[in-house]
Amino acid sequence: MSLDANTSIISVRDIYYAALPSIDGLPGVRIYQSKDLEQWEYYTDIVTDQGEWNGSPNLNPCTPQLSYHDHQFYLIYSDLKSSTRPSLDCESYLMVADRLEGPWSEPICLHSNGLALSSW
Repeated sequence: MSLDANTSIISVRDIYYAALPSIDGLPGVRIYQSKDLEQWEYYTDIVTDQGEWNGSPNLNPCTPQLSYHDHQFYLIYSDLKSSTRPSLDCESYLMVADRLEGPWSEPICLHSNGLALSSW
């Protein structure tokens, strides 16, 4: 596993989880786990089918933001359509689950055509 600027890391009950975007569509977000922040192993995938992308034919996930609160996991991710200047063309979504393995809620669109909300 290679951490990059788009990696989100959280800690839940003494285990660290890292969310990384895939570079070629599905699965959209790959999850790794670690007990020491040095040794990482694959754990699960999130956003694994076309329906979770609202039918988008060109998948380009970026800046997944994973969080945990009140026994629920939250994933905010952006689907980048174009990075042509002067503005980005992306849509940001929220999904919720009781377990990282799912099932995950249907994505809720938070924002369209602008900054990737998940990068804040």
